[in-house]
Amino acid sequence: MKYLKFLLIIGLITGTVACKKSRYPEFENSANAQFTRTAATGTAAAPYNNGTLSKAAPATADQFLLKVVESGNVQSVAVMVDYRKATAPNTTVYTQQFASITSWPQTYNASLNSLVTLFASNGLTVGGLAVGDKFVFRIVITLNSGTVISEQAAIMNAAPYAITLTYTVGA
Repeated sequence: MKYLKFLLIIGLITGTVACKKSRYPEFENSANAQFTRTAATGTAAAPYNNGTLSKAAPATADQFLLKVVESGNVQSVAVMVDYRKATAPNTTVYTQQFASITSWPQTYNASLNSLVTLFASNGLTVGGLAVGDKFVFRIVITLNSGTVISEQAAIMNAAPYAITLTYTVGA
């Protein structure tokens, strides 16, 4: 019985001491993206992380703001764009880096023409786009420790954590 009490006390002390030291400080001090579309003057605000870019007016740009929240441990952020075909909406066909930033917030403009130019090396053209194709903006975070966080929970893709921004190709 004494041996059992001794093991219980040792286990309690070890558990208490182990809880004091964080095993994953990079994730406790990690950051989240927050994409917010900017409403054009005189128009109502659209859904904050979804927009449409028209094939009929490919030069028309949409503006968005990228903030990084809880960013005290962030070294840099790469803004990535995934191109997804309408026929395979959850499958990324191509990925390109849109920007690399070390300070935030940053405001960006995106048009169908600028996104097609970004993917020109992949052979993408405005004429080759189908209605329903998507361009999904996301971020890859590099923490000061060198840890890279490239994916975040899907549950965080709702207000106030707009961790992606999706533009759907319209007619």
